[in-house]
Amino acid sequence: CNVCQAYFIRSDLQMYDEEQDCPATVRSTNLCHELGQVSYIFSDKTGTLTQNVMELKRISVAGRIFGEVTTNPGFNGTEALRSATLLD
Repeated sequence: CNVCQAYFIRSDLQMYDEEQDCPATVRSTNLCHELGQVSYIFSDKTGTLTQNVMELKRISVAGRIFGEVTTNPGFNGTEALRSATLLD
């Protein structure tokens, strides 16, 4: 199941980013189990916390791209995404 899913993701032409000339890359065969995980909090010996955060930067919906990859935290395409859903 996992190997087949990885093959379909790698081969999906709709997941190809022409702007960056970059196809979807699969680095794990545990995709079914990992896609829904968002974050973890770890604590080391000194007690300081480290947080692993996954942030949405860019999304493609029905062929339209929303958001930009920037150094700023968070998703910056919220308003455009909202107005697109209201128009459809």
